[in-house]
Amino acid sequence: MAGKRSTRRGTVLVVGGGIAGATAAGCLGRAGIEVHLVEKEEDIGGHAAAMGCKAADTCLRCNVCVAGETFRGVRGTPNVRLHTSTRLTALQRNGGPARFKATLTPGGRPRRKPFTIRADAVVLAAGYAPYNPVENSAFGYGSIANVVTGVEAERRLAEQNRITRPSDGRVPERVAFIQCVGSRTEERYRRAEDTDYCSAVCCSYALRIGRRIVQQAAESKITFFYMDIQNFGKGFNAFYARCKDTMRFVRSRPCELRAGRDGAVRVKYAPGAGEGDEGRSVREEEFDLVILAVGMRPPADAAALSAMLDVPLDEHGFVGRQGADAFPALHGEGIYVAGACEGPKDIAGSIAQAEAVSAVILGSLDGGGRAPGDILMNRPLDRRRPGKAGFMRRAVRGDVVVAGGGVAGMQAALGVARLGHPVTLVHAGGDLGGAAAAAPGMLAYLGGDRKAAADDVRRVLAGLCDELKGDRRVRIRRRTRVTAVEGELGDFTVTVSANGRSANLRAGAVVLATGAGLEPTAARLGAGARNIVDMTGLSARMAAGDIPERVALATDLACEQGRAVTAQVLSAAEALREQFKAEVRVYCSSVRVAASGLESLYRRARDAGAVITKTDARPKIGRRDGAVAITAEDAVTGAAVTEEFDLVVAADLAPPAAGTAGGLARGLKAGPEGALQYDDVWMLPALTSRPGVFAAGAARGNSEYRDALTDGLAVAQRIHRLLGAKRIEARDDAAGVDADKCVLCLTCVRICPHGAIGIDREARAASVSAVACQRCGLCAAECPAGAIALPGFTDAQMAARASGRRRLTVFACENSALPAAEAAGLGAKADLIRVPCAGKVDPRTVLQALESGARKVLIVGCHPGSCRYLQGAGRACRRAARLGAMLAKAGVDGSRVEFAGIAAVEPQRMKELVST
Repeated sequence: MAGKRSTRRGTVLVVGGGIAGATAAGCLGRAGIEVHLVEKEEDIGGHAAAMGCKAADTCLRCNVCVAGETFRGVRGTPNVRLHTSTRLTALQRNGGPARFKATLTPGGRPRRKPFTIRADAVVLAAGYAPYNPVENSAFGYGSIANVVTGVEAERRLAEQNRITRPSDGRVPERVAFIQCVGSRTEERYRRAEDTDYCSAVCCSYALRIGRRIVQQAAESKITFFYMDIQNFGKGFNAFYARCKDTMRFVRSRPCELRAGRDGAVRVKYAPGAGEGDEGRSVREEEFDLVILAVGMRPPADAAALSAMLDVPLDEHGFVGRQGADAFPALHGEGIYVAGACEGPKDIAGSIAQAEAVSAVILGSLDGGGRAPGDILMNRPLDRRRPGKAGFMRRAVRGDVVVAGGGVAGMQAALGVARLGHPVTLVHAGGDLGGAAAAAPGMLAYLGGDRKAAADDVRRVLAGLCDELKGDRRVRIRRRTRVTAVEGELGDFTVTVSANGRSANLRAGAVVLATGAGLEPTAARLGAGARNIVDMTGLSARMAAGDIPERVALATDLACEQGRAVTAQVLSAAEALREQFKAEVRVYCSSVRVAASGLESLYRRARDAGAVITKTDARPKIGRRDGAVAITAEDAVTGAAVTEEFDLVVAADLAPPAAGTAGGLARGLKAGPEGALQYDDVWMLPALTSRPGVFAAGAARGNSEYRDALTDGLAVAQRIHRLLGAKRIEARDDAAGVDADKCVLCLTCVRICPHGAIGIDREARAASVSAVACQRCGLCAAECPAGAIALPGFTDAQMAARASGRRRLTVFACENSALPAAEAAGLGAKADLIRVPCAGKVDPRTVLQALESGARKVLIVGCHPGSCRYLQGAGRACRRAARLGAMLAKAGVDGSRVEFAGIAAVEPQRMKELVST
């Protein structure tokens, strides 16, 4: 049971204590809702709690650290009651408030009696079941010792901080990953337990584990057997490129595994192109360890829960509807679905959906638009810091500006309006709906057939438009663009432009839902030729009925494309075959089907007669006698074939040549491939580097239609949490600037991760926003004039703590290293010095620790890429390397100073760091 409860604003029953259930419970509890969180196991956490951090040289975005913090946080969230070792055994509907009567039955010992609660809403977050390959004898799972599942590999990583062989505990040198085990199986080969859909997350988690193995043993050789690489999540393409440098990729599905000598596993497979065995139909290799990348199945009790709650199951047994109107997942009045029980998704996707569901519930309950209470900025009240900090209360504006009138922007505007906030929706075009409205036929994966999918999209968009127009809290400004965002959380000035005139809008928060910001690459290939077009050009020609006999759709030409482009290409291929009877060939490096319905669309397009050619090398496109010739090497057979087409559709989208992603809002740090969301695990679900500025949909990177719907509502929940009380409490210990010392070099302005530093022109010095400042101390560490100080961590205070009483001094980040050290029980083994961020530790402090008697100084912070302050860990790593090099030049052992990355969920790694 958690802490005090506030005045009752409603009661919600959450079924399932995994990442989705814990997130929903935390969001609702903080908003003043009474929450009963029911978990059938002895503790909350689900599958995510058993996963290990997979950070290698940098964070690999597995989000295990985020899950760990979520589970720790929900245990102390006001209004949340935890019922572990308990099941929901009955649910009755009643009229009026508290419409549900739930019977909860405890298990375990001592035996407790069933009891009932009443609730206004129910969130079903029952998780998933990993595929069990024991019934598939071809993989030898259960009979061959060194064949394990990805789930088991995750568990070994969490427990041991490394991957070892079950048979003898050795670190394996030859490791094989086999993808799509039990998933994406053709009907003629399918066993009862197999499925035809893509589980979405398997490529990501397998590649991350492989990267971790290479880091722990550089001599390890990784072989990755795959069908298609699913580039799921932001920054995946760059990560995949790094993997290709250290791993071997074989496009093949192994057909048999057998036990070899000394615990080895023999893998039989058909070699693909480039394997040097073009003349052989089957090859056999030995590996020390084989990891089966098993996918997600519906939870074992999905059918029972479906019957009890009267909610549907989809064709695969997951709970909930699929299609264009599948989210928010409302089933009857007051029942919602969130997380992997609704369909395969990763930790980040489960968090986003749970936050979105929370927004809908808050908006639907009586008084849902009321304030959730004062919001404490920057840190929770129980944060343990040296010294005491006071607080200052600030009034904030409750209204919101949403830039972008597509699916994400419309959903965000409606979400915040339902929660009581005035909204101005700024749309560059005329009609709302964005890309989905312009080409609903290109979203054929959202339905069982093309027409049904397009009709559903039109219906959903029409409903959103009607609700926006009918809501008095929403103002729509068409043919208008947002050109600048200035200010801070609670008080932004948003400059908009229309018809050559500019105006300023005031807002407490800003949502950027402006689309992907990517450009078609067709013009680069065709230089204006009529027979080389992009997807927009193809849509226009289809609308005009101007489709020739032979059509090619090519993707992955400029760079690896994502699910959204794949959806358009496969939708177009199906339509071109069925509607125009054209000969259609699709060229791609992989078919990206990591979204519900995409695998089905892929099979429909093939069944309609579209030919899919997968290529490892980019096809060559040229002209020949008025036609366009494409030469491509088939990735499976290795054969190079040239074919001529009357029309080539270059479907690629790529970032503009000059990146301007971060220019819209001052201090906004951009992410990969033009995304407006910085690539860091803590930027979830729609946060940006600027507090109070949010990114939603394609604007934040690799997204699809349903992601956009989810993002819009998740943004609404986040904004209401910040602005609902119309006041915030900010700590008064923000970094301070000594105006007499400041030389206006602007170093602090450039390096501040959150855009919290501006210029006080009257004082002729830098100025720090108490609201935007996150108290990381990067500016203080980097200021060349020593003009910035962070209260509690001044140079004098840091020097006093670096006493060198023990041989090892550890500067421990309070977000990652300190919790790991405390869990590992290391308080007596080193001088453990708490810092807000590893980036706060400057060379002077390190040298003082060495001079005071420390034989070694460890600076332990977040893994670069998962820093709570975005860039602090990376700066600390580079700073330590430079200092070590300087010491070595001075004749001092440079290894006496070292940086190490760690997550709060890695106590075993912390033990290893200190022991070495």
